[in-house]
Amino acid sequence: MNDELASTLIDLLIDGPSSFAALHRSLIRHRVDFSSVPVGVALSRLQGLEDVGLVRASQMDAHGGGWRQPTVADRERNGRAYGRWLPLASDEDVAIDEVGLWYELTELGRRVWEEQQPPADRHSAWVLDETGSNLVSIRAETEAIAEEALRWWLAERAPKRLARLRKNARRINGFTLKDGSRVQGGVELTCTYELTQE
Repeated sequence: MNDELASTLIDLLIDGPSSFAALHRSLIRHRVDFSSVPVGVALSRLQGLEDVGLVRASQMDAHGGGWRQPTVADRERNGRAYGRWLPLASDEDVAIDEVGLWYELTELGRRVWEEQQPPADRHSAWVLDETGSNLVSIRAETEAIAEEALRWWLAERAPKRLARLRKNARRINGFTLKDGSRVQGGVELTCTYELTQE
């Protein structure tokens, strides 16, 4: 896939489903090259990915009790609602997406993502989770690899207003990579951070 925005959206969905609000916020918060992507452009690109079977959209019903395929009217209403809300919303605001549009990768989308990944390199065997509440967890074979992954996160995905970072490393029995392979032993590097006030 030679579309960088589409590839990035797929990367953001590889770990599981996401509301559009959280997906858009991750896109603009963590990727400098996409820090000003308008809501409509992101929705349009996701629609294109949906049209070719790489992602699936689900609409929460008005009462929050069920899910369905979004209609054309839903998509138009969602676009207007997100366009009004997201440019003004704080990070905390997007934690609950009341508009209710969610995306997830299909099996085809996951296969396309896997095909785009470079061959497994034991030196880059690590997993990073941004667990919210200003916490990042990195599991890797060695502390040096975990620190390298942290440097990547700081350069590519860290919030722009990151002020202070505290790290703690501990040995672990093992962890699972995104491709499903299991790594025995390793280190978990947990990082908490604070954000500067705007």
